[in-house]
Amino acid sequence: MSTDTDNRSAYAPLRETVTRAEIDNLKTQISRPSHSLDYTPGGMRETSSHKMEEAQKRARIAHGEERLHGAHVRFDTAHTFAAKEGAARSQMNMASKAWSPKSEVRTKSSVTRER
Repeated sequence: MSTDTDNRSAYAPLRETVTRAEIDNLKTQISRPSHSLDYTPGGMRETSSHKMEEAQKRARIAHGEERLHGAHVRFDTAHTFAAKEGAARSQMNMASKAWSPKSEVRTKSSVTRER
């Protein structure tokens, strides 16, 4: 029998598009324990198939939430850097205008005279 990690890698490809609606739909499909009596004959085969199906759904939900969180973090980081890039560029331009290159430029003749 395969383990949950095998199911996750088999049923949750790395670069598959995931939407919040899909994750919410899968969460509603996960069976909640019922407290009513059920006299349907089951058996190990039915139980194992239900467990496998639940494991696949839970792996898909975990994978989707992980991907959405990663996308959110990347977007937030990119937005922060984009906002700060303009301010940094203007500060650099202001600093370069205030600095006068003529005051620190040394000519060849002044370097040779010092030796």
